[in-house]
Amino acid sequence: MRENGRWGFGGAFVVALLATASVAEVDAQEETSAASSQGGRDTREVSKEEHSGRRADLSPGDLGAELAQLKDRESQIWAEVEGLKKREAERTARDEEERRAAEARTVHGQKLGELLPIEFFAFGDFYFALEENEDGRWSPEFAVGQLEVDVQQTLADFLTISAAFAYDGETNNFGLGAFTIDGLIAGRGSEHPFQTEAIETSGVIFGLFDVPFGIDYLKYASIDRRLWDVPLAVAASHGAWNDMGGQLYLDAGWLNAVVFVVNGFGYTYEDELGQEQEIPSELASGGRVGISPIDEVELGGSAALFFDIGANVEQILAGGDLQVVFAGLSLQGEYIFHQRASNLENFRDLHGFYGTAIYDFDPLYLGCRYSQTFSDEEATGQELTAGVGFKVLEAAEVRFVYDTGFEDGSNPFLIQLAGGSAWQPTGLRR
Repeated sequence: MRENGRWGFGGAFVVALLATASVAEVDAQEETSAASSQGGRDTREVSKEEHSGRRADLSPGDLGAELAQLKDRESQIWAEVEGLKKREAERTARDEEERRAAEARTVHGQKLGELLPIEFFAFGDFYFALEENEDGRWSPEFAVGQLEVDVQQTLADFLTISAAFAYDGETNNFGLGAFTIDGLIAGRGSEHPFQTEAIETSGVIFGLFDVPFGIDYLKYASIDRRLWDVPLAVAASHGAWNDMGGQLYLDAGWLNAVVFVVNGFGYTYEDELGQEQEIPSELASGGRVGISPIDEVELGGSAALFFDIGANVEQILAGGDLQVVFAGLSLQGEYIFHQRASNLENFRDLHGFYGTAIYDFDPLYLGCRYSQTFSDEEATGQELTAGVGFKVLEAAEVRFVYDTGFEDGSNPFLIQLAGGSAWQPTGLRR
């Protein structure tokens, strides 16, 4: 019934169309033959009566065979039509699925990537070290120096949230190295809620961050620290100070300033009986001010006070720094004073300094650093570091560093491969 149903008006039309095409094909062949046999007779002169006579000569058997062929071709055409309908339905279903998925990725017509753009950063270094033991033999070691993965998300033009996940070589684990919310306040540019031409930028930060005391915190990332380790004077005072709290910063071009309030860190000491005592810190506050009389020079001063639970000052950190950049030469120096619990008779003040010089003639650079520490007036440590590096890529360097400690006799030689992006997205590190 279904097949016979197809042979209604549509089927008759298809048969007639195909029959006409067949007859036209026969006509064309006859015209070509007649033109060839009669020496180029004009085919337009062949009359319809001649062709109709030939069509009348077709037997009923020939017409039946032709009709059977037409029915077969009609079945093939309907099969192709069904295939086209099926493919069209599948394409429509895919388009609808993609449309729904796109709607799921949007909020009120905006893509989530446009509402909440996310940036990723990473840096790290490997090194090979050779160090002479007490018995005079050299000890080799391969190790990971730093590895950090950082992410920053813009919540609004004036507000960003950042996090850093850092590898700890001692525990062989990743930990939280930073987690901050940074909100701009006033400055140039439409991203500041309060726009003014008087200052470049200002803002407030809350969270876990590298405390902006001095200038060495700007080079905590291994990709920025071309002489491998922290200067001796920094390591003996506040080290790589990372803490929870808040900071308020301002940059006016020729003047920059930051104040902070954080948890602080405690210390231990031996009392008169030789017992080790621990003095915790309940709160620490301080800041730094930098002045640039010219673009190439910056002078700075830092200070921090540490309080115990009774709001008594238990520690004082103070320092001054100088930075000079001229052509390919970069000079950096800092003096740090650290006083702990001045009411203890057996405690002596700690202070020290370091100076660094790096000359960059791309793709090579040369660098050296000298650092010394004191307890009152007695020298407690000296360190000389020298290195040469080669930039293999825009964000990757191979470095050769030699470090010697005059007091402890350490003298490691290192080959370091450092690479990645310098992550400085917040505060005065922008």
